[in-house]
Amino acid sequence: MNPTASQASRHWEREFILTSEWLEKLPSIKQLQERFSLTVIQSIDPLSPNRESSFLLAHSTQCHNGSRTINGLVNLSPNFSSLPQLEAHVSAHAIDILHSLFYGQQTAQHS
Repeated sequence: MNPTASQASRHWEREFILTSEWLEKLPSIKQLQERFSLTVIQSIDPLSPNRESSFLLAHSTQCHNGSRTINGLVNLSPNFSSLPQLEAHVSAHAIDILHSLFYGQQTAQHS
């Protein structure tokens, strides 16, 4: 069994709606969210006692094959255990994130 597939299947993912209070604390995320329609995804481990969660930046995408439309998310950042950590990453790697968004590949490995 592939550990990545097993690990992914036991996490719940949802869009994390940022309130105005959070947006004031996360200016880099706010800017990318407003200008490029990016979203924060919260991944929750339902099997952990405290339902531990992590956050990442992603954008939605659609693929059409002529008879079917597939909607999905493309992750643009690693997972972080808190929103302030994600904000620090986005602030430091905004160019790499936008490069991944526009060209589908990373210019450098960032974590």
